[in-house]
Amino acid sequence: MKVKTQRGLLVLLSLMLLSAADKVIAMDLDMTYEQEVNRMESQWQVLSIAYRSEKKGDLDSAILSFQQALRMGDQNVPRRALVRLYEKTGQFDKALEQVEWFLKGNQNEQGRQASLEEKQRLLKKMEGSI
Repeated sequence: MKVKTQRGLLVLLSLMLLSAADKVIAMDLDMTYEQEVNRMESQWQVLSIAYRSEKKGDLDSAILSFQQALRMGDQNVPRRALVRLYEKTGQFDKALEQVEWFLKGNQNEQGRQASLEEKQRLLKKMEGSI
C-alpha cells in the first residue's frame, strides 16, 4: 500500500493497531471525512462561479449558482448571498424567505437583531413596490 500523505501514514499506522471491527469503523470515518472534504470543495467551486457571475453583473446566473451551492451543503454563505441578490433584482419575497431561515436558526442576539432589521427593511421595500 502506497501512502501519499502524512495523514495517510498516520491512518495506516492507526489501522495496524486496531482490531478488525475498529479497522472497519476507522476506514468508514476516513471515507466519510474524504467525502465531506470533496463535497465542501465542490460547493466552494460553485460559490466561486456564483461570485464571479455577480461581479460581472450577471445576476441571474449568480442566483442560479448560489441556489445550486445551497443544495450542496453549507447554508449560511449561499443564503446570505441570495438575500443580497434577490433584493438587488427586486425579488423581495424570495429575499424575505432567506431572512426567515436565518431567524428560525440558532443565532446569537446580535445576528438575530440584524436579521430582524433586514426583515423590516425588506417588508418596507415590498410595500413600496406594490
